[in-house]
Amino acid sequence: MAKSSKFNASDYPWFKREDYAPQREFIELTDWAWMLGVRLVLSDVDLTVMPPERKETFWHDFQHRVCPKTYLEKKRRGEIPPRSFVPHPAVRDVTYEIQGPGVKKIENALEFGRRLLLIDPWASDESLKTHFDQYLRLLRNEVPVPFKRSGRPGSNSGITPLYFNRWAEHSILAVFDLNFYTRIFRKPRLTREALYESIIAPVNEGDGDSTTDPEEWGKKAKRLLKEAIDGIPFLVVQAGSGAK
Repeated sequence: MAKSSKFNASDYPWFKREDYAPQREFIELTDWAWMLGVRLVLSDVDLTVMPPERKETFWHDFQHRVCPKTYLEKKRRGEIPPRSFVPHPAVRDVTYEIQGPGVKKIENALEFGRRLLLIDPWASDESLKTHFDQYLRLLRNEVPVPFKRSGRPGSNSGITPLYFNRWAEHSILAVFDLNFYTRIFRKPRLTREALYESIIAPVNEGDGDSTTDPEEWGKKAKRLLKEAIDGIPFLVVQAGSGAK
């Protein structure tokens, strides 16, 4: 598909920057987990079998579900109940839960009282350390030893408001929606400059930051969107643990 170096607003009649401004007010993990997660779920469709007349309806429904402005307005009115995320223990002893074929091999590995732990790789390092410390204290009551094993602090400290600020500054939800729209309706794929023009400095408004390089802005916006999408499992786990 060809690329478009200029943003033609008439090709995107639904797009309004003000609808995406509330991203800056998404300060909770659950907000971002919902906004990103629902986009991935709804965009996982086979567009090759979708009739042309169905696409308009699909897009209207999609926008109704994912519009940040509508979401925040409903949340403030109490029309959106708190999103519940099932907590997943970061560290759990499953030694006595293993059953079925292959159990003999596992039993051999667990000789001499060894334990089998189920670890959630999406949990933050802080959560992993906290849950493992809790488990270790219980274990040492059962199997005391005369020494401790030290370790290095990890680098994954969880998703913080710093990430939210970067995502909002580059309006990653708008980037996702614009790209998805071009895919549904087979529009020319927007270049980085065109994304900047549509989101930051629309034609004739001239209110963009003149010191900003559109190419670099678009490149960073796409990188941050990928970062957020790749981090959805982390968002869900941390939201489920009650982290802010």
